[in-house]
Amino acid sequence: MRAAVVGGGLAGLAAALELIDAGDEVTLYEARPTLGGAVQTLPERDGDPSPPPDNGQHIALGCFTEYLSFLDRIGESGSYSRRARSQSGETFGAVLRRLGASDLAVERFWDVFMRPALNLRCDEVDAEAE
Repeated sequence: MRAAVVGGGLAGLAAALELIDAGDEVTLYEARPTLGGAVQTLPERDGDPSPPPDNGQHIALGCFTEYLSFLDRIGESGSYSRRARSQSGETFGAVLRRLGASDLAVERFWDVFMRPALNLRCDEVDAEAE
């Protein structure tokens, strides 16, 4: 079977890989000059900080197994590093606060990522869970 995938973001790339793994011939269409969709480092512009801004996946928690498997599948498992920063019994929210995040930042920024990903607030997530 021949298939066309429109969009080279994470969803499009994952769909294309699934089709290829099933033995299909895939053509991937992407309007931008690079793949990655929202998960990419922006091109440098005058006045930008160094390194340039990144609108991609900044934190890949161990519980994001599908994302980490995807990086491994495309040969990028060496492009990230895992660092243990938690202490026994600590929540993810407690780790963030210990590293300098305010209560407001945890509530209005970090919980925005945790709730959809794990259906839990930062203060309910075991920081040691992988």
